[in-house]
Amino acid sequence: MGSSMERRSMINKRIARKLLRVAPVFLPLLLLLGTGLRGLDFGTHWDEKFYQIGPVRTMLTTGILLPQYYGYPSLDYWINTAGLIPDVVATPPDGEGRRQHVFKALESHAYLMRLRATFLVITALSVLWVYLLVVVWRRSWVEALLAGLFLALSWEVAYHLRWVATDGMLMQFGALTLLCAMLSRLRQLSGRFWLQFAAVAAGLGCGTKYPGGLLFVPVLVGGYLLWDRKSSPFALIWLWVKLALIFTGVYLATTPATVLQPASFFAGLAYELHHYSTGHAGHTIAPGLEHGWRMFVYFSSVLFSRYAPIAWLFFLLTVVGGYSLVKEERQTATLFLCFPVLYLLYFCTQRAMVVRNLLVIVPFMAVLAARGTIFTWERLKLGVAGRAVGSVHLNLVQLGFAALMLTAFSINAGWLVYTAQTIADRNTDRFVREAAAYISANGGQQFFLSPRVRAHLTTVGPIQLPNVTDDPTRADEVILYAHEGVRRWQDWPANRFWLTTTWFGPYEVNFNVYPNWWGDDRIIVVPMARAKQIGILVVK
Repeated sequence: MGSSMERRSMINKRIARKLLRVAPVFLPLLLLLGTGLRGLDFGTHWDEKFYQIGPVRTMLTTGILLPQYYGYPSLDYWINTAGLIPDVVATPPDGEGRRQHVFKALESHAYLMRLRATFLVITALSVLWVYLLVVVWRRSWVEALLAGLFLALSWEVAYHLRWVATDGMLMQFGALTLLCAMLSRLRQLSGRFWLQFAAVAAGLGCGTKYPGGLLFVPVLVGGYLLWDRKSSPFALIWLWVKLALIFTGVYLATTPATVLQPASFFAGLAYELHHYSTGHAGHTIAPGLEHGWRMFVYFSSVLFSRYAPIAWLFFLLTVVGGYSLVKEERQTATLFLCFPVLYLLYFCTQRAMVVRNLLVIVPFMAVLAARGTIFTWERLKLGVAGRAVGSVHLNLVQLGFAALMLTAFSINAGWLVYTAQTIADRNTDRFVREAAAYISANGGQQFFLSPRVRAHLTTVGPIQLPNVTDDPTRADEVILYAHEGVRRWQDWPANRFWLTTTWFGPYEVNFNVYPNWWGDDRIIVVPMARAKQIGILVVK
């Protein structure tokens, strides 16, 4: 009896220790989810109505459980279809048939919010996968928490995860594939088991977005690293074949049209290949060096923070982490880096740069940034000549670095809260008032206002703005509504990360990255020289 109670007590203590190790991840995870839910009702998104909900409508209309649209694989459509289950099982109102009720629900705002919440929760699991990976790999909850914070507090990640879109979902499966592939390396006795799970996750990633098929590469690398060199090479080949069968089977389960409707499937795939190879409106750039350079600027100056100095600090820590990983663990570095390197090289060959395609890389960068932070912390124990410095000096140096990181994370967290509130205020006069306050606070500059901005400023009461000019040639900056800027949304040049000085409106998206956004209009401030270069209509 006593032995049984002692064994139960030991099991409970072991479970409690594991729960305590996982508990820190809820800090970044809950902040990401809380601000995401606060800003869920952000208005219009390009793909949701036509390319996400549209195929569900097609399936219901035709009665054929295939989406008939294959610009994307089909995993998202099954999730979107499952989102209708509450409406399918609910009792329709009097006088309304079940079929009519379901179609009505499909077009409802409640269904859209349900889908956005579902995608937000699933894609936010990326933070959990990254945290668990680092806890197991580095055996440090502090480093794991850092990785979670780098990922969860990125505004670029946060606003993308509110979308009913393939990219956040691919990011989540990318992080899960990485976790399982790394566990196959770290848990040699159960390595094959984890590799099989990695193949499943990679198959789901490919079923989410076609380039996600590259997630199978780290699965193959994991199989090679697990292979016993004393055994026959055929043992490795047979392992790869089994993993390929799992990967292919999972992918086909998500996108059965690959074999059931091959003509339609390959037509959709060919269209997307042509689309990305020829460009997409203002997102069109030259492949190769220009595309690579733009991605570098995005990763280094924008990805990790709204504020460029913080973004650069975190990016440099990513570089340091990569250096540390390659220096200390060559084979593990190969397993870790093979997918992001191949993925980025593939997209460098394309003429369309839409940064949401890059989300799947962010978990890898978050892990490296955490590694770089710990590496830097440890090196701060050494003096310039490599000797240990005095304890007081050591504490001050490390304390300064810790304070810098804590401040940066706090600013990023505050920005997520701020942006979520701007979305909640999207139907108020807040942004017109903020534009007026901006003009008043910058009395040393001259501003030219568009007709709509002038008209709307009068609605908030009499405001004296002596630094507003009617002559655009005398103005330093032009203030206008974005929809007044160009004739067609396609004319906006995207991915100009300093396109505007600032803007006033809901921060449901980074306007400098997506100036051709279909959502709410916003008041933007553009330097006059840049406005003329772009061809802004109100200053022509």
